[in-house]
Amino acid sequence: MVIAPLSPPDGAASPASEDVITLRDGTILRGHVTELRPGDHVEIVLLDGRPRTISWNDIGASSGPSFPVHESDRVARWLHPSPGRVPVLLDAPRPIAVGVLRLRPAIGQSSMTFDDDEGDVSQLNVNYQSRSGVVVCPATPCRIYARPGPLRLQASGEDVLSYSADLDVPPSGVRVALRTPNVARRRWGTLLALQGAAALVAGAVMVGIGAAQPAPPAPVFPGEMPLPDHRGTYYGIGGAIIGLGALMLVPGVVLWATNRRGIASVTPLSDGIRF
Repeated sequence: MVIAPLSPPDGAASPASEDVITLRDGTILRGHVTELRPGDHVEIVLLDGRPRTISWNDIGASSGPSFPVHESDRVARWLHPSPGRVPVLLDAPRPIAVGVLRLRPAIGQSSMTFDDDEGDVSQLNVNYQSRSGVVVCPATPCRIYARPGPLRLQASGEDVLSYSADLDVPPSGVRVALRTPNVARRRWGTLLALQGAAALVAGAVMVGIGAAQPAPPAPVFPGEMPLPDHRGTYYGIGGAIIGLGALMLVPGVVLWATNRRGIASVTPLSDGIRF
């Protein structure tokens, strides 16, 4: 998108008519934007008449008539290029919804002051937790634009185990592959692992009972039938239960291990690539 050259107004420019660009190093530039190429560069004529060309990645923030702010649409900020933002390409093995947590979950304390009848002033510390977000990608794959630095994503979807993941966006942009853990796999993995562990314990108890059994006494008289040795029965039953437990535990652990949440891979984009 290219904006046609903007003519400065006659007379002294009011602050509301100025374009203000704040660079990443803290420099503030005031003037009138003559060309705007999202993802590439911005050309601005400063108030003293000097032209200046600024790389898109050098812009930290911007305001003014050439940089409309979509206050009424929180999602639009993430879907359209704007100064100071770089592309973040989101993908997953199957379509999922991805949101952005605008405020990271953080636990802190706030103080409230009370004054009782005696004139004593006391403070009460109250713990609080702040968290809010917005869905920016209804279904992957998709592309959003974020500022370089920390970013927390929230993944969810049908039959998908929801999770949040932290990402450090590089200045050149990034390609992110998200995992899609399945709710049913997690449920079956948990069930099999618990039952398998319980079976292992039960089998070990049976083997222990067999080991605690005393050996039957040897026959005293010639031709006397020996007493049955029940230890073998306990060992056999216990061994069978242990084997069954292992058959359930191993698949349960595999289902858990292959059903991980979070980010599968992060690939920074080249500085020469613009989307």
